[in-house]
Amino acid sequence: MIRERATKQQIDEMLKTWGVFIKIVVDIEREILAGGAERHYECEQELLKDGSKQKKSLGCRLVSFHPRNGV
Repeated sequence: MIRERATKQQIDEMLKTWGVFIKIVVDIEREILAGGAERHYECEQELLKDGSKQKKSLGCRLVSFHPRNGV
């Protein structure tokens, strides 16, 4: 769960799953996100456990522009 601007360490950790992109779900009302899982569903479940509402959540994939993978 990320409640503030993600650090480089947090981004690197989330990149471990897919390498070049991160699956995340954002609670647009609370301005927090969960990410780094294999499926968006897993991220969504973490937000729901934390009190988010499904209708206020948005799933997306962030592509990394990390020098490690050259993208």
